[in-house]
Amino acid sequence: MLHPSLFLHIFLDCSCPCGVQEVPLSAAPHTSYGYYSPSDPSCSRPGMFFLNTYNAPSRPVSSLPPLVLHESFPGHHLQISLQNELQLRMFRLSTYWTPYVEG
Repeated sequence: MLHPSLFLHIFLDCSCPCGVQEVPLSAAPHTSYGYYSPSDPSCSRPGMFFLNTYNAPSRPVSSLPPLVLHESFPGHHLQISLQNELQLRMFRLSTYWTPYVEG
């Protein structure tokens, strides 16, 4: 059985920050509720979660927490940042295999 402190250790090992920005107004009417844009492999800039606030009353507030967790921390941001820090082979860094990214 896995001890809960193992997960805390993994979360604390992520050294690349994750920021939050609003989706640019020019793209907002045609963009999803939110998405993640990863940092570069060296983490010279933070990963970024983009939140679409366009026509906010039409969007269900209840879907925001799961989306933020899925896209940022402990979701794609943690996954991609740790993958970059582990210095995996280039084919693992440059390919998109849905089971590994979304699975």
